[in-house]
Amino acid sequence: MQETPGPGFSNPGPAVATEPDTGAALLQTLTDAWAQYVERVKDERKGVGSLLGEARPARCANGTLRLTVPKQLHRDTLMGCTDLLRTHLPDAVADTVDRIEIDVQAPEPDTSSSTSDTPADPRAQMQALRAKYDGLNTLFTMFKAEPVW
Repeated sequence: MQETPGPGFSNPGPAVATEPDTGAALLQTLTDAWAQYVERVKDERKGVGSLLGEARPARCANGTLRLTVPKQLHRDTLMGCTDLLRTHLPDAVADTVDRIEIDVQAPEPDTSSSTSDTPADPRAQMQALRAKYDGLNTLFTMFKAEPVW
């Protein structure tokens, strides 16, 4: 004998398994723990950790973690250290990440000031600062200070 659903109820049919959006959840987990993650990497390799601090997690899906960085130097350095980066991932994320991809995404230009008196060239900027601040000029002339570019 087959049961019929009571009034107001319908037979939903077979249950369909729905998988939660784990990529978004993993990305949020990593974003929340980003500062601690960067510090763990920095404890082992300061330079790599410093560059990683300027990166941002962008996507986590299908076993791939995608980061965005502001410059090609960051990408090249971090791509050479993906094993180190995977080693220090938070546990909740590490089990699902098989590889790391890194994209260069230039930061958006600062539009807060439309006119700027600051020269774009670093050498010209240094000359302007030396002209403005006597102490800085003294460092260069008296103490033979040299800028590091």
